[in-house]
Amino acid sequence: MRLIARPGKPPQYLEEHLPEVSENILQAIPQELKKEIRSQIKWPEFIEMMQLLGLLHDIGKGESSVQKALQEDRKPTLSHSALSLPFFLLVVRKKMGLEFCENKILALAAFSLLSHHSVPHQSLEEHLASQIASRVEYKKIHFNPQTFELVNKLLSRWGLNILEEGIFEELKRWVKGHIEEICNWQISNFVKGDTNSRKIFVAIYNTLVKADWASAAGEKIEMKKIESNLYKKGINIAEPSRSEVHSYVALTKQCKDNILLEMPTGFGKTYIGTTYAFKTGRRKIIYTLPITTIIEDVYERLKKELGDENVKWYTSRYLALKTIEEPEYGQIAYQDAKYFNAPIIVTTLDQILITWLNIDRYPLKEFPLYYSSLILDEPQLYSPFMLLLFSKLFPEYTNSCNLVVMSATIPSFFRENLKGMIIEPFKNKIRDFFSKYSRTYFNLDYLNIPLLRDGILSDDAREVIKKHIEDKDKIAIVVNTVRRAQEIFEQIEYANKFLFHARYIFRDKRNKLRNLKEFLERKPGVIVTTQLIEAGVNVSFDAMIREVAPLDSLIQSAGRVNRYGESNNPKPIYIFGTEKFLPYRKHQIKITTEILKNWTEGTSTEILYYERLLNYWNELENWIIKDENEADKVLKNRNK
Repeated sequence: MRLIARPGKPPQYLEEHLPEVSENILQAIPQELKKEIRSQIKWPEFIEMMQLLGLLHDIGKGESSVQKALQEDRKPTLSHSALSLPFFLLVVRKKMGLEFCENKILALAAFSLLSHHSVPHQSLEEHLASQIASRVEYKKIHFNPQTFELVNKLLSRWGLNILEEGIFEELKRWVKGHIEEICNWQISNFVKGDTNSRKIFVAIYNTLVKADWASAAGEKIEMKKIESNLYKKGINIAEPSRSEVHSYVALTKQCKDNILLEMPTGFGKTYIGTTYAFKTGRRKIIYTLPITTIIEDVYERLKKELGDENVKWYTSRYLALKTIEEPEYGQIAYQDAKYFNAPIIVTTLDQILITWLNIDRYPLKEFPLYYSSLILDEPQLYSPFMLLLFSKLFPEYTNSCNLVVMSATIPSFFRENLKGMIIEPFKNKIRDFFSKYSRTYFNLDYLNIPLLRDGILSDDAREVIKKHIEDKDKIAIVVNTVRRAQEIFEQIEYANKFLFHARYIFRDKRNKLRNLKEFLERKPGVIVTTQLIEAGVNVSFDAMIREVAPLDSLIQSAGRVNRYGESNNPKPIYIFGTEKFLPYRKHQIKITTEILKNWTEGTSTEILYYERLLNYWNELENWIIKDENEADKVLKNRNK
């Protein structure tokens, strides 16, 4: 009887699968690990250990009850990973003379084997040992004879011969370690530790799992990265003549530092940040944005510049959206996007944070972050809690990846938390940058008038809309919730109107931004939208009605008016009051309203925006303590 690795038509057999995984591992082992492991094991020994890991990771499927379940195409009741573990430990001891309690690299490899089909949490080993403890005690674990024929054939090059008695003794020893709480016999006790150990574990786990997947799919393993042809494209997408910042990035040969760039809206941050990221020379670029619609826009722009095969995107809604577009979308393509196996990935910050917080199969996402350049675009749209969490976690990764932070409205507390880890090459030029622009101004005549009262659009807002339609303008109405946008849209009396928000069903959401841009080609028109429009959306209106929101949101919204300086005269942003502060916090609206009540026009409106925003962040400092305490609690639980 041939031992099955995976049922199917045709099935995959262990005699094919195990050598394939071992070979895939050899091709995928990151050379950068040499530096990380050199104090604990020699590189040739590590390579040999990894070969053995591939050859033995699924050999536990030869256990009789497991194999019977696979033959009948049902899920086994026993963990084949736990049953594979004694083979790996015994063979490494015989061949290399290593014990996991004395060699941390072996412990990390063994834990990778145990968890290669699971979320790798600390209690996993205890759960698996408990699962098979009674069977070990009553000798109810039996391997098919073909198991040892196969394993000894695979190990013949090393002249090793493994017997069932030896495997059973190894299994008994491991289970006993948990029952009697013998620390030296529990692998997970040697997995906890420093950043370096985490990095090694992540690399081993990632390599094993992806080698396993590639074999199961009948594919060659491919750890995709930025190759020379793509690099040559990427370093040339910033136009040196556009600004001093563009020139700096375009002419710098190699960019090594983490960098923070604060620039006015419409400055061309996307290509500046991407070019800088390429010039760090890292394997990958992970470009993060806060809103799915913005992700789709940036993805399309980067894809156009750098090629469809080089740029992928991923959010929590990826699978649902992709299956609408491509019903036959393959598993490998899905895994490549979800686990960042592309040279350039456009995603959200939460995907990074859940990885750093050990959620789900975190090593599969964390490994690509090593040796990558991470772009954090429009960070002000995230909650203070998320930014605090990021700034507290990032220090663990400063030696592993580069960071590029970009926005027109960088929160002061976030900048302060990154101090010492990041440079600001244009810090002394920020005021000059903002002083060059006078594209918009705040009209505060309606600040005390709610835009909507009991669901009814105010008469003042109707008059503003009427005036700009008569002037053949494109006017945006920006409110704080989807429901309010829908209510206003129904009350707009003009035929040429467009509703734009993030809560469409998947079918309708596709191409919505493209439809908006096409709509804006027709004048006049009214666009009703939410804060979705605030950042990363390259559209330009002639005027805007904005429901009061936190000051950074108001300024970001203003960046969608006269964006490209179509008019030499500044265009109006009419700020209306609100009955409700949600989805924001009450103190954010209160602080903003007080600043607006004391608003004085300056010679250049956008330097005024910048200066008032500094006041806003300072006033907000006292309210961030609660978020900081929450972030500290999360980190404490993560590090247990």
